[in-house]
Amino acid sequence: MSDSHSTFIERFWEVIFQFLAKLSVFSVVRKVVNRFLPKRHQHLFVECWALGHLLL
Repeated sequence: MSDSHSTFIERFWEVIFQFLAKLSVFSVVRKVVNRFLPKRHQHLFVECWALGHLLL
């Protein structure tokens, strides 16, 4: 939210959700897995993650 008219509450929750996004299991696992995959195959982890949850 780069809008100059955003309220305190909007800025507060934006910061909270940005912080939580960095702590999510998906984000942490993706960073680890992407270190071992070539750049052109890094999208495969996201697809496998989504399909895995679909099958659950």
